[in-house]
Amino acid sequence: MACALSGTMAQLIVSRALQGIGAAGIVPSSLALIPAVISERRQQTRIIGLWGGAGGAAAALGPVLGGALVSGSGCVPHFG
Repeated sequence: MACALSGTMAQLIVSRALQGIGAAGIVPSSLALIPAVISERRQQTRIIGLWGGAGGAAAALGPVLGGALVSGSGCVPHFG
């Protein structure tokens, strides 16, 4: 939300940095939860594979879909 409401480039950079810090804490924590919740080793392996696949798909599709949404909405940020 802070990124979307940024009025200056500096605000956008700070918002994105905070977003990155948050992701740096959440992503490893979510991976650590898998063995804590699932005890069977075979299921852990499968779930970790799905976790990694979902992360890879999100990394590949996120920028493309985000760009399409921004381009299609006509909302192009202007800083100045």
